[in-house]
Amino acid sequence: ILSNLLNQNKQPWHGHRFMQNKSSHLKEEWLENLLSKSPERVDREAFLVVLRALSTSGEPDAPIRAERWILRFEKFHKDATAEKGPIEELAPNSECYQRVIEAWLNAPKEDPRVFVARADRWLHANPHVDTKCINAFLDLCTRGKGFKVANSLVAKHAQISEDILNTMIQASKEKGSHSVISPDIDSFNFVIRGWTRCRNKYDMTERTAHVLEMLEEYHRTVDASVCPDVKSYTMLLDALSVRAKQKLERCENWNDDSKNGMEELQTMKNIIDHMHASAEKGQTNTAPTTHTYNTLLSCWAHLAAAYDEAPFEAEKILRLMSRFDSEAIAPDSISYGIVMRVWRNSNHPNRAQRVAWWLR
Repeated sequence: ILSNLLNQNKQPWHGHRFMQNKSSHLKEEWLENLLSKSPERVDREAFLVVLRALSTSGEPDAPIRAERWILRFEKFHKDATAEKGPIEELAPNSECYQRVIEAWLNAPKEDPRVFVARADRWLHANPHVDTKCINAFLDLCTRGKGFKVANSLVAKHAQISEDILNTMIQASKEKGSHSVISPDIDSFNFVIRGWTRCRNKYDMTERTAHVLEMLEEYHRTVDASVCPDVKSYTMLLDALSVRAKQKLERCENWNDDSKNGMEELQTMKNIIDHMHASAEKGQTNTAPTTHTYNTLLSCWAHLAAAYDEAPFEAEKILRLMSRFDSEAIAPDSISYGIVMRVWRNSNHPNRAQRVAWWLR
């Protein structure tokens, strides 16, 4: 009886299974008909049926269609307010704008200058912006899609994202639990990812480490529930691996570990040890994974041409991965592929035989 009372005024499209397997085009046709025949029944959820569908469709024109619908929703709300006064259920909320941003995020082929500019427009049009909406923008902004346009564009987008993250942190410090844009772990990880995408920027490692330090400070001083996880640390490992490769390419003194890439490699090992130690103390979300160790293997692949021991060290890591009890660290096909790459990049005369052996 209680369930019936609660749902007697609920529209069919309020259920999560409504038109579940229908295309975005069919959902748009449904909303068009509803607006035409029964506009008095239309509410926010009706528009969200279409916006959610467009946000995940991946169709080339989905972002433009989503923009048209949010504009229609804004006009619908404006007209309804003029006629009936403010009605909460007829006002676009933060999710509506978030879905438009996600439509741009999932667009298959777009100039990154366009999709970042369009997403930024809807982020700032959102009068009720929250963490989820900002995270959608950060996700879009830090995927590193600008390489084919300009390397500097990737760094520009990473900097935009870091500036937004600083705004979120400041709001959280000033308003505490009342802030609706407090950063979560995804917010930090998106920005960390943005800097790791700047592969040709020599200070990429420092920028990545700086954001991780921001995360650790936020964890200590603002919100203890937001702390580095395996993604945070693994992305730093990736940045260190790239730095090791950069140093080796410029190295003039092979005996100086601070210039030959070995310092970065040792730092990577120390970070992995720290991840294991944190997991053993109960912070299980820092436990290393296969991807973590694959990143370490990749560093040895970068250094293999200069260090005779590189392929043997890579094989040791692979055997270590096999000995762990956790399936999350077990070597995968990528692990074996990287070990073969280490042998291929080395100067050992039997490298072809070792690659063939690992192929068995």
